[in-house]
Amino acid sequence: MGDVKYVDRNQDGAIDADDRYIAGNTFPDFTYGFNIGGSYKNFSLTTQWQGVHNISVFLGGNLILPFNNGAGLQKEWLTDAWTPQNPNARLPRLTAFSTYKENFAVSDMWLKDASYLRLKNIQLAYDVPNMAFLNKAGIKKLKLFVNAQNLLTFTKIKDFDPEQNVTVENLNKYPSVKMFTGGINISF
Repeated sequence: MGDVKYVDRNQDGAIDADDRYIAGNTFPDFTYGFNIGGSYKNFSLTTQWQGVHNISVFLGGNLILPFNNGAGLQKEWLTDAWTPQNPNARLPRLTAFSTYKENFAVSDMWLKDASYLRLKNIQLAYDVPNMAFLNKAGIKKLKLFVNAQNLLTFTKIKDFDPEQNVTVENLNKYPSVKMFTGGINISF
């Protein structure tokens, strides 16, 4: 009870290598990007979006193995692992890998959809109207702007950055950072 159950896909009465099948896709159906922008009076807003559709990742390492390499437990193993009190849990019973390897075998249980849409860049700018003090300083044009990168990501994956290489064994990599900048463009 509480262990991963495997399907006898070829219905020969045995769960074995003949029940394997190809699942998932490490090459997305398509990669896309688009820009949306607009302006109103002296303000302008530009956005750049990018994403991939229908790409899969196999979770491994610390993401699925409790106590892997002496690591602690992820919150999900404490809240959503099978117990007699939680029989409909998403994860199997809590065991060490060496105790019951079948719960952590390569299977579609650990295959996740890593499709995503990310707001890569957004910029809000303001063109300062031509004013007397700017003309005295010899400034023909003055633009103020704020910028953010990697501000939003829409994905089903919550454990790692979906933009990284999904074919690596360990997905615990440093994620794409959110960055906020601002600046001034001056034309003389």
